[in-house]
Amino acid sequence: MTTLLQLEGVEKQYGALRALKGVNLTLEPGRIGLLGPNGAGKSTLLKSVLGLVRPEHGSLSVLGMDALRQPLEVRAHIGYMPEGDAILPDLTAVEFATLAAELAGLPRAEAVARAHQVLHYVGLGEARYRPLHSYSTGMKQRARLAQALVGDPKLLLLDEPTSGLDPQETAQMTRFFDRMRKDLDLTVLLIEHDMRVVMG
Repeated sequence: MTTLLQLEGVEKQYGALRALKGVNLTLEPGRIGLLGPNGAGKSTLLKSVLGLVRPEHGSLSVLGMDALRQPLEVRAHIGYMPEGDAILPDLTAVEFATLAAELAGLPRAEAVARAHQVLHYVGLGEARYRPLHSYSTGMKQRARLAQALVGDPKLLLLDEPTSGLDPQETAQMTRFFDRMRKDLDLTVLLIEHDMRVVMG
């Protein structure tokens, strides 16, 4: 079995705040939940894997590549759904997903086709030409998920993906993660503070 993600002794400090202290993690293919209270360093861990935050100590490898020395190569294999309302509200969902696909390196025509494909997959096919500011919270979450999927990643990092959703939307999104993992043959690393989402 291929190790997708390997962290050894990872440490990150912001002034007096130690966000990560000696983190060791081996991630094999499948769906994995990383559970912890707000402020525990979960988002910092994801950003370290993506090369957006540089740890002071330790090593990180993704698919056998050194994440600290090859961050661009590593990012080419990762889909990332950040915490919060990380959208461009004046764009339509198609424009948003197309932009993400182009940033992932797809040529324009392929990026547009892939954007339509993933928006249908996440259930936004009928609403894909509407501006994102007109979407409900649940629809915005699915648009953010689409932009994370559009580059056809091997590893999907989801940071608090059910934040702001009501219980019914949360249950629906959790079922979708399982379906997506099976359909798309990818590993999902789910960062949450709510155990029900991780166990769902």
